[in-house]
Amino acid sequence: MVGKRYPWGDEIDSPKANYGFNVGRTTPVGNYPSNGYGLYDMAGNVWEWCMDEYRSGFYANSPRKNPIAGGLIAFANNNFTTVKTIRVLRGGSWGDDPYVLRVADRLVYGPSLAFNVFGFRCAGSVLSAEDSITP
Repeated sequence: MVGKRYPWGDEIDSPKANYGFNVGRTTPVGNYPSNGYGLYDMAGNVWEWCMDEYRSGFYANSPRKNPIAGGLIAFANNNFTTVKTIRVLRGGSWGDDPYVLRVADRLVYGPSLAFNVFGFRCAGSVLSAEDSITP
């Protein structure tokens, strides 16, 4: 879905995401179809905090692959309670208009702000066939 307006393409309608008060609250992850990468709820439901620090001109000069603003991921992961700089939120929420759900849209706030339309995404590495999980 590279170059599209929304994570799934250029058009939006209520069966694709929770937005515009169409439900009036958050919904469990997976209530809407995944995008072309198999990811769920990349737009709508809640604004998702990103690890990236906000810098206004960052994307004009950033690496094309996996750009990270504000230092190394390991620092933010290991010291997340000390992060004070403004961070990026993406995705829009259950109460937002469709244009806010665009892939390119973002909000910026300090990490201490809490609101009922803000959340976060948990992600992890995919296990390979050689990896095993011990109960």
